Amino acid sequence: FMGGSVGTSALGRSSRLPRVCAFGQLRLRYDEREVPLRGKPARALGGLLVKRAGISLEELVEIVWPVDPPKTAKPALHVHLGTLRRLLAEAPAGAAVTRVGDRYRLELDGWEVDLDLADEITSAAYVASTSDPATASQLFREALAMWCGPALLVDGEPISPPLSSRFELARLDAEDA
Repeated sequence: FMGGSVGTSALGRSSRLPRVCAFGQLRLRYDEREVPLRGKPARALGGLLVKRAGISLEELVEIVWPVDPPKTAKPALHVHLGTLRRLLAEAPAGAAVTRVGDRYRLELDGWEVDLDLADEITSAAYVASTSDPATASQLFREALAMWCGPALLVDGEPISPPLSSRFELARLDAEDA
């Protein structure tokens, strides 16, 4: 999956779908390209992924500047969100940063997030493990191939240690299975 191979997953999904890759350094993957995200725009994307239902500007400020935000944090965050919007606009249609009231959301119309896909595939593997060990093994291998580092890593640091820990435990469980 992550190595750039293109094909069909064991669940019948094409790996050609545009994807937000959140294992390891945050990046966008589409049209056989990977666009790494670094710095403040990556932290903003991470915040949008952590709080999928919507996140306030204040909450985003806390994620982008976890220690000592500058006095200009809110206007600067608008610049970083603009950078993220431009990167998404250059990619295939569907993904966008939207604002409703005081909340920001990442709309993923037609995009996948590897965190969600890994959850879905490992769940299917656990179900298959009771009746079809060969399929379960294939699904576990497919899910494990997505892990290329901690979840939501930005410039070497996970922006959500609880979420990163949850996925690390899920990876270890999948390896054991």
